[in-house]
Amino acid sequence: MSECPIDWPTDDDTVGQSKEYIKWHLDNGKMNRCPSCNQKVKLYPRKITQQMALQLCHLYDNRNSWVPSTDLRAVTDNSNLDYSKLRFWELATSRKDHTWKITNEGIAFVEGRGDVPKMTFVFNNEVVAFSSDNVSFVEVLPEQFDLNELLDPDTVLEHMP
Repeated sequence: MSECPIDWPTDDDTVGQSKEYIKWHLDNGKMNRCPSCNQKVKLYPRKITQQMALQLCHLYDNRNSWVPSTDLRAVTDNSNLDYSKLRFWELATSRKDHTWKITNEGIAFVEGRGDVPKMTFVFNNEVVAFSSDNVSFVEVLPEQFDLNELLDPDTVLEHMP
């Protein structure tokens, strides 16, 4: 591993020098603290997981209503909170009351009408970049999952307004 060639900024340094210090760490995949505010600075790579795909299926199945986050956690035996990361791909959206709804992009993804970037890169809870590789919904699903059952026309008609 290489050492940072930029010294920790002092009070005499400019904001530009602090930004340069932070950028070096981000570009080299290292976590550090902001010299100005002491906030943790790290670029987080995120990918769509099987648990997120199952939670997206639950949103798809209930696409005409807002789903409580507790229901989404229950889909994965309360062991996974990754549903909140679906927003990074704009596959789901939330309200302040902790309810979630699948977006049109999420519906298209589940129905196989579009791929999404395999990974997002998140800084300060905002997406700053996407990977160049894409992934389809089927590629993310657990092997034992039956997508045909989810997309069955009879099932779809049950949820039409």
